[in-house]
Amino acid sequence: MNNNRTPRGNRLHIAIFGQTNVGKSTLINTLCDQDVAITSQVPGTTTDPVRHAIELGALGPCVLIDTAGCGDASILGAERETRTHRILSETDIAIWLTRHNDPLLNNDRSYITPPLLQKLKDQNVPILHILNTGGFSLKNNTSDPPSVATDLVPKARSETAQSTLLILDVSDPSSRTTIINAIGKILPQAKRKSLERGLLEGWVKPGQTVCLIMPQDKGAPHGRLILPQSQTIQELLQRRAIAVCTTPETFPQACQSDPLPDLVICDSSVLKEIYKTQPDGVPLTTFSILFAAQKGDIHHFAEGARSMALLQPGANILIAEACSHAPSEEDIGRVKIPALLRKRVSDELNFDICSGSDLPSDLEKYDLFIQCGACMRNSAFVKDRIRRTKALNIPMTNYGVAIAWLTGILDLVALEPPKI
Repeated sequence: MNNNRTPRGNRLHIAIFGQTNVGKSTLINTLCDQDVAITSQVPGTTTDPVRHAIELGALGPCVLIDTAGCGDASILGAERETRTHRILSETDIAIWLTRHNDPLLNNDRSYITPPLLQKLKDQNVPILHILNTGGFSLKNNTSDPPSVATDLVPKARSETAQSTLLILDVSDPSSRTTIINAIGKILPQAKRKSLERGLLEGWVKPGQTVCLIMPQDKGAPHGRLILPQSQTIQELLQRRAIAVCTTPETFPQACQSDPLPDLVICDSSVLKEIYKTQPDGVPLTTFSILFAAQKGDIHHFAEGARSMALLQPGANILIAEACSHAPSEEDIGRVKIPALLRKRVSDELNFDICSGSDLPSDLEKYDLFIQCGACMRNSAFVKDRIRRTKALNIPMTNYGVAIAWLTGILDLVALEPPKI
């Protein structure tokens, strides 16, 4: 899956943080080997987080995230820093960039840890600390000589015990390989394996047949498949399996073939309908369950779904969409799941909807958190939400698992590959 068509959610997310004017956008340009980010001596040139999809050698498909600098004193500085903080939820690897004249350096060359860097440490995000030597001048006295950089080494190393420290000029093209290699060294093996793990890891073998049931309702984009469907088809082809694509209406005909399919994957919205006609002995799962297992904790989501039986009238439920979209009258999160919950649990339930990276500031008021499949997001994003809801003791589930419980077949669908 290491090619330019790799979905953003399956790429290693590398975010670059630091004070204003330390060279973050310059570093982005060096890593991309082209001018993709505007650079300037004017503080606050980068206003919103900007993402760049790229292949970085042995790291494979990545997303580089250029963030607004901390310490922006402009009228919009606080809002820009707030948006930078939102990036933490999707950061796999952080690069913290500093300069010799960084305002966070004390007179004794010790480093003042800003709140953003402390949050990265608290969340155990691997950090590559780079002291940018670019911009030093030996011909005048306008800046300290490069040797000052070496004074920072012992202090920075003690302050960032779980980090790697580089001292180099990020504008120098030759630094690109050094930086990429350093990222590879701090990339946890578990994270590397999770990125390499396919959506159908363990589910299918070469030559097996998988039946994909894809309803073409009003929620589907005109003229194309939605990402979970197209990504599943692509991976089946890569695994040299046989993909049979059909709709709920033609599914019975698709199952008349001999032999029967080895696996059936359907859209969550038609799960109960498909289960009624599902051939005996053939595992059934959903696109949403596959994504939940790849990016989150499928058993935690199942536990959260079963907790819906404990909801009381007046309970507050948050439906979380990972990306913004124009809702339709058949929308799963905004229409179908609330209707099923009211029918199965109580009419007196309160629903709120949030989209994108934002979560309500009063998250603790919710009795249940239901996340979409997050097909456009990476595992760090989903696991951050698991961490935050666990800290508040809020049950969490996702669309596919919730629908399986609400339709009474959670214990009958496959949440993980069948053991052979």
